[in-house]
This record gives sequence, structure tokens and C-alpha cells, in this order.
Amino acid sequence: MLRRLGIMDNFRGICTVEDITHPKPDAEIYICAARRLDLRPDDCLAFEDSLAGVTSARAAGCGLVTVQTLYSAERLGPAILSIKDFSDEKLMHLLRSIGR
Repeated sequence: MLRRLGIMDNFRGICTVEDITHPKPDAEIYICAARRLDLRPDDCLAFEDSLAGVTSARAAGCGLVTVQTLYSAERLGPAILSIKDFSDEKLMHLLRSIGR
């Protein structure tokens, strides 16, 4: 999909289901991605819209932004931020504050 969208070169480290043994809700996918970026999972920010994904990101120790695509913020649970979609101005504010 990244190749088809022409954005593959924008990513330094990619992990897919082919790279892991245990899929979400296990934390392995986030641990794999952090390693490929030479980071600790707690230095990463995960964006998730599913219950399995939220469980996975939390188990890995990632910062979490929930995206209310399928579930409400309440159902997805505690997060640094919960957004309706990626155009949410609250997300832009968060990303600007992290970049400082």
C-alpha cells in the first residue's frame, strides 16, 4: 500500500505481519518497529483505532493516540490524546509540542 501511494520512502522502519510471530493484541509489532527505528517503544507514539491495537501499543509501552474511527474515546480508553480523525487540530497541536 505504501508503494502504491508513493510514500514508501517516507518511512525509515516498517514492520508487517510477515516480520512477527505474534500479531496484535501482542506487543511484538510495536517492539519490532521500535527496534528498526533504533528507539525504545516508550519513545514512540502509536496511533490506534482498534481494541487489539490499543492493547498492543499499551503492552509495548508506547505513547498512545486513539483514533475514533470504530470506537468512542471512552471505549478505547486512556490515551495521550483521542482524535476523531487525522485532520483534528488537537493532533497538530500535540505534534508541534513534541517537535520542540
